Amino acid sequence: MSESEFGKLLRMYRQRKEMNQKQLAKRAGINNSFVSHLESEDGTARPSQKVVRDLADALNLTKDETRIFLAAADFIDTPDDADRARIEKVLPEKLRALPSLINELTELETRHLEDIIEFYSQQVQKRSSRK
Repeated sequence: MSESEFGKLLRMYRQRKEMNQKQLAKRAGINNSFVSHLESEDGTARPSQKVVRDLADALNLTKDETRIFLAAADFIDTPDDADRARIEKVLPEKLRALPSLINELTELETRHLEDIIEFYSQQVQKRSSRK
């Protein structure tokens, strides 16, 4: 896990919810200095799965966002070959609709979408390089 994955994702979700670190920590029931450490660039903080789930709940993440969040913290694998094949089959059709959808998104939502796409691409590349 590195800052470019979990910490960056945590910061992005927190900022999207317009929360500061102290507010998020209080909602998640953890120390605000730990939230700061999780978001830091050194990437040395290792949250437990319970803490990651508590943060996801505090951020009111969707099921898909929670799955991405858990994957970034190395608690679940990224999509397997069957998932990847299904996604790749559907993706071109969905990507054709993406430009018109992006025009409707706010700047923050667009950054969120770009970060998720980048994160997913990195996870697919990592998984491919392991084989």
